[in-house]
Amino acid sequence: MNVKCPKCVKSTQLRFSQPTGQPISYCCGTCDGQFLTADNYISWQQRLGAILPEKPDADGSFDFDDAVRAMMCPSCSGIMVKYRAKNDLPFQLDFCRRCNGVWLDKNEWNALFARNLHDEINFMFTDGWQAKLNRERLARRLDELFRERVGEDAYQRVTAFKDWLEDQDHQTEIIAWLRESRDGRD
Repeated sequence: MNVKCPKCVKSTQLRFSQPTGQPISYCCGTCDGQFLTADNYISWQQRLGAILPEKPDADGSFDFDDAVRAMMCPSCSGIMVKYRAKNDLPFQLDFCRRCNGVWLDKNEWNALFARNLHDEINFMFTDGWQAKLNRERLARRLDELFRERVGEDAYQRVTAFKDWLEDQDHQTEIIAWLRESRDGRD
């Protein structure tokens, strides 16, 4: 592949790279970004075998340099679109819808690897993955709004009760009784 870095203004030539245990990629020596073709990634993923379970964020000590502007795919010149990998990761991956190539800025592969997300990159651009992230963001925002509205003490009590209620066999009856007993006091 004879292509130039989509991020660097110097138009640095990408070089072939295949570190042990990683897919073949094309790396920029200036910005330390790397480009994964869909074929190379899928071949590597198939050799890898089963998808590893996700790990929690260990220390978050990576230094990121996420591209701010839209970039052109180094493989097919399509426009690369930004996608979230996870809500708690401070970067977005650049994806080409035309050829399915992925641009990873400096340390993004390392962060994905540290969380065992490196073997799911191809799923991150699907409607299902992105919809799940949107639901998680909405739930977190609603939780924040509720906490602000009722105060910290009430929030802690309600969430403890909610956690207890989720383990009960008679959830429906308990909720019905709470509604009825409340309505009876008005």
